[in-house]
Amino acid sequence: MVESVIAEGVNVMIYGMGTVFSFLILLVFAIQLMTMVTGIFSDSEEASEHESIVQKARIDSDTIEAIRQGIDLHKKSKRL
Repeated sequence: MVESVIAEGVNVMIYGMGTVFSFLILLVFAIQLMTMVTGIFSDSEEASEHESIVQKARIDSDTIEAIRQGIDLHKKSKRL
């Protein structure tokens, strides 16, 4: 009786792990396919426009110094 329950548990575990593994493999292929499709249909002009907007956004030295001080303060609080 106990052996059949354990055997059934192992059987269900194997089927469950196989199902999860199969689903994850299918998910990986679906993501790769979506990446290829979006690469084909993406607009390269839009990407270059985004890069030019990022390049135009200049940060002044006061803001950079405030960011540096904030990072230093954060690092010091992590050490305590």
